[in-house]
Amino acid sequence: MKKRLLRVVCLCGMLALTALFNRPSEAAPLRVALVLPDVITDLSWNAVAYQGLDAACKELGCEFAYQERVADADVERVLRDYAEQKYDVILAESFNYQDATIRVAKDYPNIKFATATGFKTKASGFDDVTDNHAVYDWPAHQVGYLTGMLAAYMSKNNHVGFVGGFEVPDIVRQAEGFKDGARAVKPDIQIGVIYTGSWVDTVKGQESAISLIDLGADVIGQAADGPGVGAILACQSRGAYAIGYVADQNHIAPKHVLTSVTLVKQAAYKTMIQDVMDGKFESKPYLFDLIQGGVDLAPYHDLVPEDIQQKIQQAHDDILNGKIVVEERLQATK
Repeated sequence: MKKRLLRVVCLCGMLALTALFNRPSEAAPLRVALVLPDVITDLSWNAVAYQGLDAACKELGCEFAYQERVADADVERVLRDYAEQKYDVILAESFNYQDATIRVAKDYPNIKFATATGFKTKASGFDDVTDNHAVYDWPAHQVGYLTGMLAAYMSKNNHVGFVGGFEVPDIVRQAEGFKDGARAVKPDIQIGVIYTGSWVDTVKGQESAISLIDLGADVIGQAADGPGVGAILACQSRGAYAIGYVADQNHIAPKHVLTSVTLVKQAAYKTMIQDVMDGKFESKPYLFDLIQGGVDLAPYHDLVPEDIQQKIQQAHDDILNGKIVVEERLQATK
């Protein structure tokens, strides 16, 4: 009897050990890498990217790493380094990174890559792009239209300006929307636009805004990251109004920043990462505009009269319900 009991105990122990060793291990968390053109304390594009990815990864249970101030000439090396470390998703947070990202994606077909504000995907007709490269963006032509209206309403000189980073489709569409919105309010308004050719040079942005102000502009819109901060500082020093970009930038110059174009970057990251997790990631544009909730306006901070706020809100609602359709132009016009 004792021997039989001992055999049963031993058998149960062996079964328990077998079950323990054969139990499937928990899946490792998805690893995401973010490559940035500037620092995460830039008060603009890169700061919001870091914050958005951090929030998305906390929600989805991912791990992420990032590298700041990656020059265009060095981005391919950085992308390959993350790929060699076997990150699951690699996000290139600049239009200027697009071609390098596509080249690297071809060599690592099991890793998903995406370029911010890019346009080359399989779904967009670029057959030389591999299935593991997508693009993501927050088209701001509609909100650009609203800020152009605001600039025109607030201008006493009938003259406004816009400072852009590079003259690339993502920035051009916002500048063109800005011009259309301003002309919808005042058809004869003067509008000056300067592209700085930089995402990081604050001084260039400051100089560009000053040149526009010296020509008569008293409200400056911008979509330029680092140079955009410079444009705000120029408005502060010259007594002009400014409009922020990416995040609420009123804190930079509280008496001068009327509102800001805000991007909800977390939504884009969450959608793409979830698609990777679900096996649904595609070589396509992941777009989040005003209608889709990816772009909007920050508060006015008591700088804009109530009647003007109401007019902007009405135009905002008319865009959402289709009464106003803002043309999306990707090439600059006069």
